[in-house]
Amino acid sequence: MRSLIVFALLLSCAACGTPYLPARTAPTLDQPDGTAHTQSQFKGVGGVTLYAQSWQPTKVKKRGAVVVMHGLKDHSSRYAELAHHLNEAGYGVYAFDLPGHGMSAGNRVGVLLFDDYVMDFDIFLYQVLCTEQVPVFVFGHSMGGAIVTLHSITYHPDVRGMILSGAALEPGVSGATIGITNATNAILPDFDVFNLDLDLFSRDPAVVAAAKRDPLVYQGGATAHMASQLIAGIRRIDASMESVTVPLLILHGKLDAVTPPSGSKLLYARTQSKDKTLTLYGNMVHDLLHEPEKATVTSDIIAWMNARTR
Repeated sequence: MRSLIVFALLLSCAACGTPYLPARTAPTLDQPDGTAHTQSQFKGVGGVTLYAQSWQPTKVKKRGAVVVMHGLKDHSSRYAELAHHLNEAGYGVYAFDLPGHGMSAGNRVGVLLFDDYVMDFDIFLYQVLCTEQVPVFVFGHSMGGAIVTLHSITYHPDVRGMILSGAALEPGVSGATIGITNATNAILPDFDVFNLDLDLFSRDPAVVAAAKRDPLVYQGGATAHMASQLIAGIRRIDASMESVTVPLLILHGKLDAVTPPSGSKLLYARTQSKDKTLTLYGNMVHDLLHEPEKATVTSDIIAWMNARTR
């Protein structure tokens, strides 16, 4: 009995959860010619203060706007390069940091309900739709892809199209692992069990090194509760893929070892959208916008949106 008590105490010490950080504002950075950058904050689910930013074209006429949703252990500023290229093509870009990510408040990479992420995205997207007079697209990477897909299933937003990059549409782990994760969540929800291997994000060593030293990328593991909620969100998507009817561009690396490409193939097969494109990049891995061939990916995105904003 004593050994069991000691073991339980050791587990409880390990299961400390992730640290809480308040919302912050990023330092002002120089932007390339042709881009106007702004920062702001808004209240998300439960009154949590979330950090947001936008990049607007100043040299060309705006033809559209894109709302970007980042992934797990990610943040909006990692999409600045994409934003600059989109500005050059005439697209405004909006993005925010999820609770517990980047400059937003919250326990690092933690959430009470996956629906909270979806509702935060809805709040932000609604603000953009009320502001913009041009067609609006949504973009989601990795877990962000799951968020925008579930948002489309739940809310059917009035957007011109949805773009998914390495979307988390299948758990990518065995049923046994899912069972263990859910069991751990029921007993020790704050136990840190879920960690993404940053080495699998990109084939560019400089990108991986930058992510590992980025103070806005939480380097620890996510909790069993976070993992369980993500799995639950993916399962809800799987149950309702046919409800996706928005024009759809699905992008995935064939060698992605973080989020299975099979999830993107499944969505493409089951969605009822009459306008859908699936592009699988043969030599790329997870983070398409930070791969050596990122210019090709960006060009594909711009060409797809241009064809829908004529």
